[in-house]
Amino acid sequence: MSVFAATSEPSSRHQDIRAKCFHPTGSFIEFKKEDVEQSVPSRFEQQVLRYPERIAIKTESTSLTYRQLDSQANRLAQALLHDCGEGEEPVILLFEHGAAMIIAIIAILKAGKMYVSLNPSHPHARLEKIIADSGAKIMVTNELNEVFAANLIDDKMLLLNVGKLSDDLSDQCPNLPLTPETCAYIMYTSGSSGVPKGLLQNHRNLLHNTMVYTNQIHICPEDRLTLLHSSSYGASINDLFGALLNGATLLIFDVQQRGTLALVSFVLNEQASIFHSIPAVFRSFAQAFPENADSKALRIVHLSGAPASKWDFELYKKRFASNCVFVHRFGSTEAMTVFLNLMDKECKIPGNLVPVGFPVEDKDILLIDENKQPVGANSIGEIVIQSDYLSAGYWHDPDRTSASFSPGLNGAHQRLLFTGDLGRMLVDGGFEYIGRRDSRVKIRGHRIEMAEVEIAILNSGRIKEVAVTVNDNHFGEERLVAYLVPSSESDVSVSELRQFLEANLPSHMIPSAFVFLPSLPILPNGKLNRGALPPPVRDRPQLNSFFMAPRTPIEKVVADIWLKVLGLDRVGIRDNFLDLGGNSLLAMKILSDVHDRFQVQQELRTLFENPTVEQFSLTVTERLARNTNHLKQMTGFKLG
Repeated sequence: MSVFAATSEPSSRHQDIRAKCFHPTGSFIEFKKEDVEQSVPSRFEQQVLRYPERIAIKTESTSLTYRQLDSQANRLAQALLHDCGEGEEPVILLFEHGAAMIIAIIAILKAGKMYVSLNPSHPHARLEKIIADSGAKIMVTNELNEVFAANLIDDKMLLLNVGKLSDDLSDQCPNLPLTPETCAYIMYTSGSSGVPKGLLQNHRNLLHNTMVYTNQIHICPEDRLTLLHSSSYGASINDLFGALLNGATLLIFDVQQRGTLALVSFVLNEQASIFHSIPAVFRSFAQAFPENADSKALRIVHLSGAPASKWDFELYKKRFASNCVFVHRFGSTEAMTVFLNLMDKECKIPGNLVPVGFPVEDKDILLIDENKQPVGANSIGEIVIQSDYLSAGYWHDPDRTSASFSPGLNGAHQRLLFTGDLGRMLVDGGFEYIGRRDSRVKIRGHRIEMAEVEIAILNSGRIKEVAVTVNDNHFGEERLVAYLVPSSESDVSVSELRQFLEANLPSHMIPSAFVFLPSLPILPNGKLNRGALPPPVRDRPQLNSFFMAPRTPIEKVVADIWLKVLGLDRVGIRDNFLDLGGNSLLAMKILSDVHDRFQVQQELRTLFENPTVEQFSLTVTERLARNTNHLKQMTGFKLG
C-alpha cells in the first residue's frame, strides 16, 4: 500500500445541515484542538468551575449539580488513593445503570486509574473471566450490588462500597499530574477464543472523540443528552463525556428495565435535546412517540451501533419536528468515532441503508482489497484507518495488537488500524458500510465474535457440531441463529441449551433461534457451506413445556401479540418468552402492543419476571382491575 486515500470532505449538503445544527437557546463553545492535550479530570473540573449549580446528572429519582458530582467523585477518588496509592491500574466497577456509576467513573479517572465497567446483568462466569483478565486488585460497588460483587471476587481483592466511605475523607480534588497518555479505561468485547478481550483507551483519545462529537453537532451547556447505554459498552462514551465535558446535563435512563413507553415519557418530561440509541431501540421509541407531542426540544436523533435503515430515517421524518437533525455514526472500540452523517428531512436515501457518512477530523480512510491494494470508488474494500488517535492495543495481548495495528503509511507518524469492516466510497465522498469480512458481527449494538458463541454451545456437552450465523427476523433486525448437531440421539431441548448459555453468555450473545440438523453442510474443501444452511422456520421450538392453548380472552390476545412479535406459528401459554427467541427489544414491541390493546402500561421487568403468556396475562388482568373505567370497557371488549 503506497497511496493513502485522504479524508474526504463532507458534501455541501452535510455542511449546510451542520451549520444550522445549534441549540436554539444555547451558546456553543468550540472544543479546541489544544484542549485535547490534557486529562479528562482537568477538562471536567473546568466545567465545575463554570457551571457549579447546573444539573450534571438527572435520573428518574436523582439529580446532581456539577458541584455535588465533583464533591462525591473527589471523596471516592481520595478513598481509592488511600487504599491503592497512586499509579495506573485497573479498577473494576459493578453498578446498576444510574448516577452512582457515573460518580465512580469520574472518581477513578481523577485517581489516575482506569475503569473496567461490568454489567450486573451479564452471567457470573463471564464477569469472573473479565475480572481475572484485568488483573484488578480492587472493585468498587454500592449497597445494591455488594452481595453480588462479593461473590465475584476472592479474598485477595479489595471491595470498596461507595455507601460506606469514611466521613473523614476530603472532598477536595486530588489534582494528580495526569498526562494525556494516561490510560482511562479498558473496554471488554467478545473474543474469538471464548474469553472476552479488553481494549485500552487513553485520556487523549477520549478527549479527541469528545471534541469531534461536540463540534460536529455543537453540544452546548444547555443541551440535555440521554444515556441509555451501559458504561460497559463503548457507545456510552459519547453521551457521558459529551455531556459532562461541556457543562451539559446527562439524562440517565434504564430502558432495559423500564421499557420504551416510559422512555418516551422521560424524554418528553426532561426536554431531552440529544437522543442516542441503537437503531432497534429507536424504532420502538419512535413508534411509541405520540404524533401530536411537542418534540421541538429534541434537536438531535443519533443512531449508532448498527447500520440504520431507510425505515429508521422515515420514522424520524414522520415523528419528529422539522428542527430535528438525524445523525448516523459509525465507529469501533479501537478507533471510537470514525464516520458521521448529518441529515435533515430534505435528504434522500438511495438504498435500504443510511450511509455512515464522512470521516471525522484526524481519521484518514483507505479501502483495500484482499491483496492490501487500494480499491477505486464504488468498489468494496476493507476499511483501514490512519490516525494519531487509535487505541494503544489489547490488554495483555501483544499478538492480537500487532495483527490489528501497524505503523502509518508513507512515513506517516500515525498508526494504522485494520478494522475487518467492509465499506464502499460513494460518489459524494461519503461511505457506506457493507458488513464484516470475518465472523464478527454486531447484534443490538454489541460486537460479537460468533466463535465465542460456538465455543460456549460446544461446552454444554450436548452438541458435537455447531455453526452460528446471522439472519434477519421478520422485522428486518439481525439475530443470531445456531445450527446444531446433537452429540447423541437423545433429545436436546432449546430450554436446556438456553439455561446453560444464560449462565455463560450475556443475553445479546444467546441465539434467538436454534435449528437442529443431522449434520452440517460441507463444501468439497471440507469447510462449512454456510449458503446451504436452511433458514429458520416459524415452528414453535422444541421446549421442556408441553403446548397448552390460550383459555381466556386476555390470554388469547396476549398470545396473538406474542405470535406476531416472535414470528412463530403457535405459542403455548406456559412457554418461556426467552426460550421462544425473545429478547429485550422484542419485549418492548410486546409491551407497546399490549398498551395499544388494553391501555395498560407495563415495565419491561414485568415481562421478564412473568415470562409466560399465562403469567403475563395475570399481570394485565390485575392492572385492568385497578381501573374501574377499564373494568366497564371489558364487557364490550373484542378480540379482533
